[in-house]
Amino acid sequence: MKMVLKRNLYLIGSVLVGLYLVVFVSGIFINMNSYQAVDYAIVLVFLVFLVILESFLIKKLLSYNNNQSLHREIELRRERKKLTPGSNARIKELGADVCLKLKHVSGLPINTGTNTFVYRCSDKIIFERNEHTFELEIDKITDVSIKTNVQIHKGWVQGNRDIFAREKTSKTYSYLLIFAYGNGHEVNYITFDVTKNSNKASIFVGIYDYQSRERNIVKL
Repeated sequence: MKMVLKRNLYLIGSVLVGLYLVVFVSGIFINMNSYQAVDYAIVLVFLVFLVILESFLIKKLLSYNNNQSLHREIELRRERKKLTPGSNARIKELGADVCLKLKHVSGLPINTGTNTFVYRCSDKIIFERNEHTFELEIDKITDVSIKTNVQIHKGWVQGNRDIFAREKTSKTYSYLLIFAYGNGHEVNYITFDVTKNSNKASIFVGIYDYQSRERNIVKL
């Protein structure tokens, strides 16, 4: 606010001095014939003073304009950082306490193997790939675990699910972070390859265990 006020004062001062300078120079030409040598000296000194003052005000005005442009550029950069997946500004904007870059395997409408940022928030898990953002509410999560493809192959997942087809037949030993969530009467899965950072990814596993939920009683 102070910067804007000072800029406006310099603008007004520059305009007023500029107008006075034009009037003063015009008066010199009109009254030139009546001037004595001493008058010319006084007029010259005053003219130099006005020019210096006008230059000072214009310089200050341009300086404030540049500062405002710089300030706007900084603000734009901050706003862009808030939209940049994985950035500290983005993490703060989403209110997340954990953010990991993981390779997507299945479950989201994005390509397999693409780097995806996974954020842990107090009430949801957020998955972000470029401009695409997906939110999974904590209340919908039924399980979070890290399993190997060997465990999956041995029947950790029962049923004939396409999303695990590659893991069941793979000969490569790998770790997968698996989010299981309810969607109506169906359980869906979002999986990520965490072979290189399974220890860091394990921080997501406890998110389901600490939620307060109603006990599910199954009669056998």
